[in-house]
Amino acid sequence: MIVVDTSALIEIIVAGRQAQACMDVLEMESSVLMSAGSMLECLIVAFGRKAEQPLADLFEQFGIRFEPVTESGAKQEVDIVRAFP
Repeated sequence: MIVVDTSALIEIIVAGRQAQACMDVLEMESSVLMSAGSMLECLIVAFGRKAEQPLADLFEQFGIRFEPVTESGAKQEVDIVRAFP
């Protein structure tokens, strides 16, 4: 399982330098999660880059499961990030 963030998916849809590395990691995972907040951010960035369909294709290709975000959940996520500098 992996939690993917906006930057990885945008890197793929714009064919950035790390696009293949991002694809390789996602292809190795059996389960890919993304927060609903990151999904919104991704959709906005993709809209601005006229790349909504490639993003939708990635969501489908990797069966990305979107998880809701609450205030307390966001605070817990920050604590987790702080624990792994």
